[in-house]
Amino acid sequence: MILGRDFFKKIVIIVSITACFTLAGLPVFAASSQENPDTAAVVFSGVSLFQFYSGTLDSVLAKNQQDIETDIQVSPFANVPPAVEDSFNNFLSSAGNLCSLILGLDGIVSDTKLLLQESRYTEAASLYTEAFTNLAIAEENLDSIKQAASIAGSQFKVTGVSTDSSISVAYTAVQGDIQRLSDLLNLYRTILQQQQTEISNKSLLPSSDITIGIDQSEAYVGDTVSFRGTLSANGQLLGNRRIEILLDGSLYLTVNTDSHGHYFGSFQVPYWYVSLINIQSLYFPQAGDVGNYDLALSPSVSLKILFYTAVLTLRTATNAYSGRDIDIIGQFEYGASPVVDERNIEISLDNVPFVESEVSAAFTQKIALPADTTIGNHLITVSVLAEGRYSPVVASVNLTVVKAIPVLLTTKLPFAVMIPGSFHVRGKLTSSIGPVSQARVTITFEGKQVSAVSGDDGTFNAVIRNSMGFGLFGSQSLQITSTPMEPWQTTVAASHNVITVYVVNCSVFFLILVFLGIILPRRLKFRIVAMSKKKLPQAIVVTAPDLPTSAVSSVAENLAADIGRRDESTPVGRLFYWYRVVILLVQKVSGLLLKPNQTLREYISDTGQATGSTGKIILEFTRIVEKVLYSHHQVTEDDIKNGQQLARKVRESIGK
Repeated sequence: MILGRDFFKKIVIIVSITACFTLAGLPVFAASSQENPDTAAVVFSGVSLFQFYSGTLDSVLAKNQQDIETDIQVSPFANVPPAVEDSFNNFLSSAGNLCSLILGLDGIVSDTKLLLQESRYTEAASLYTEAFTNLAIAEENLDSIKQAASIAGSQFKVTGVSTDSSISVAYTAVQGDIQRLSDLLNLYRTILQQQQTEISNKSLLPSSDITIGIDQSEAYVGDTVSFRGTLSANGQLLGNRRIEILLDGSLYLTVNTDSHGHYFGSFQVPYWYVSLINIQSLYFPQAGDVGNYDLALSPSVSLKILFYTAVLTLRTATNAYSGRDIDIIGQFEYGASPVVDERNIEISLDNVPFVESEVSAAFTQKIALPADTTIGNHLITVSVLAEGRYSPVVASVNLTVVKAIPVLLTTKLPFAVMIPGSFHVRGKLTSSIGPVSQARVTITFEGKQVSAVSGDDGTFNAVIRNSMGFGLFGSQSLQITSTPMEPWQTTVAASHNVITVYVVNCSVFFLILVFLGIILPRRLKFRIVAMSKKKLPQAIVVTAPDLPTSAVSSVAENLAADIGRRDESTPVGRLFYWYRVVILLVQKVSGLLLKPNQTLREYISDTGQATGSTGKIILEFTRIVEKVLYSHHQVTEDDIKNGQQLARKVRESIGK
C-alpha cells in the first residue's frame, strides 16, 4: 500500500488557494461613475487553481483519502467564477471517488492472488468481475477530471500563452498527474487481465515474487537514489529478466536481473515537489515466461522527498490607475531553508503573463498598467517557477483600478472685467495623486474660447481679450474645462459668473441720460418761464398785407380805438368786443400771448393744440375779423350776430 503525502503541505496549498479566491471576491469602494464592485466579475489566479488541482491529484496518486476529504470540505469556501464552478466541484468529487476506487483495486489484486494460490477459482472470478467494474468506474472519474482540467485551461486561455509561463507550467503539471493516473489504471488492467487468464485456465502458474529496497528513506529532488531487489518463482531466483521500476504507478526506468536473479540500479529523484514518492518493481512475463510464470508486483517503498520552500507576501497600493505605473512590493520568507540571492519571477495581470524579472529576497517591481485596463477589480499574481531544490511559489494581491478625479480646481478671476479689454484667468488642477500636469484647459467666455496647458505644478494662466459688444453691464458665465493628458485622469469642468462692464456703451448711455435728465429739462423750463412773463397787449397789433396805406392805417386805428374803449356803440366795436373775448379765452387755455409780429391766423394755428376741436370755430371767427381788417368790408348786423354766436360757442366749449 502506498503511503500518504505530507498533510501539512496539503493544508497550506488549500488555504492558499482559498485565500486567493476570497481576497479576489472582497468588495471595493469606488466612485459612483465607476464599475460597481458588488457586481464586478471575480478574478483570481489561474496558477493557484492549477496548483490546487495538481496537489489534489498527487494525493490520489499517493492514495491518501484523508487529504482528498480535506479538499472537499474546504471547497464550499473557494470563490470560483460560474464558468468553472461546476467543473471545480466535479473535479473534487471525481478525485475522491477515484482515490477510493484505486484503494479498492489494490485490495482486490492482493486478494485475488491469494485465492489463485489456493485454487479458489470461483471466488477469484467474483473478485475479478468486481475489479473490472471498479476499473471502468475509475476510468470514468479520470475522464471527468480531464474534462475539468480542460475547462479551466480554456477559461484561462492556457493555449495562448508561452509554454515557459507560470500558468502554462502549472497546467502542464496537472496534465502530467493525469497521465500518471492513466498509467496506474492501465497497470491495474494488465494485472487483472493476467489473473483472468489464470482463472480461465484454472491452472496455477508458478507464483512469481519480486522485492525492492532502497538505500535511504529520504532524498532531495534531483538527488540519486540506489535501489536493489530480487525476482524468484517457487523459491528459485530468475535471472536475466526485465524489471520495470515504477514511481507512483508509472514506469520510470527498466533494469535486468543478473544471472542470479538480483537486480540493482539508481535513479534521479524527479523534480516532483511532493512529500512522498512510492517506488515499486514490476515483473511482467515475456517470451518463454508467458504461461510459465505469473505477473509479480512488489510492495511499495516510500521515499520522503525533500526540497526548499518559501512564502511570498505581496502588497501594493490600494488603488491603481490605467496607464500609470504601480509598485509591487514583495518579500520571500525562506524559514529554515537557505536564502537565494535572486529568483526569476513572472508577474501576471488577470492570469495573463505581463512582466518577467529577476529579484532578490525583498524587492519592489514597477509595472505600467495598460491604458485600456478596465475599471474595477483585478488580480496581480507573482509566480516563481521551481528551480533545483527550490519549489515553485505563487502569491496574489487584489488590485482595484480607478480613475483619479481632480478633487480641486482653484481659480483666480477678477471681480469685474471691462469691455473692450483683456483679463487673466489663473488656476490650479490637483487630484488625489498630486498636481495634474500637461492638462489642456479650455476657457469659454462670451462665445470665445481660449486654451492653455497646465504646468508641472498643475497651474495654468490664460489671457482673454474682448472686443466691443452691445450690452451695458451684468453677469456673464465663464466656463473652464480641463482635459488631462493621462488616461487615468477624468475631465473636470467648472462655471463661474463674472461681472462685465461695457465701458464705451455705458459712457454713451450716461451722456444721453445727462442730456435728457438735466440739460433738456432746463432749456424747456427756461422757455416756459420766459413766455409766462409776457402779458397780453392792450391793443392787438396786426400786420396787414400790401394794401393801400390809408386803408390799413384807418382800420388799425379804428380797431385799436374800439378795443381800448370797449365801445359797443359802433358795429366794428361790437364785433371786435366778441373777438377780444375769444382771444382772452384762447390765451387763458394755451398760455400763449399774441406777439406783435404775429398775424391772427398764425396765433390761432399755434394755439390749435390747446383749443382742440374748438379751433375750427375760432378760425371761422378769425376769418370774419380778417375780412374786416384786410378789406373794405363794412360790418353788418349779421356779422355781429354771427360773431356773438361764435364767441358763445367758444365760451361753452373751453370755459369762461
